[in-house]
Amino acid sequence: YVDPEGGGGNVRDKKAGETAVVFMLEMTLLGPVRVDTRVAKEQIAGSVYVGSDPVAAYLEGRLPDLVAPLKEAGYQVTFDVRVASPATLTEELASFVPLTPNGLINLKA
Repeated sequence: YVDPEGGGGNVRDKKAGETAVVFMLEMTLLGPVRVDTRVAKEQIAGSVYVGSDPVAAYLEGRLPDLVAPLKEAGYQVTFDVRVASPATLTEELASFVPLTPNGLINLKA
């Protein structure tokens, strides 16, 4: 889901010039994963939402691998990992995008 106005999903406190990008993933070994981000000029901030503490701990250990290339490209990057309810992981964006048998899809950019 991409919201050029910056207000989609759990992305809060939108500032002028920010774009909200929300990824809803169903990972075979990790389960549902949701990534809410705010992107502005040289800044990327976001939260990764998962369904359990073990998955959160695993992904927290991998955040440096995600953040390092973005920082090297000149971005200021802030990410955290949180455990969330199933509704937050899968259902909350249903009103923003069309539902298909394969999940949420948004084709506007």
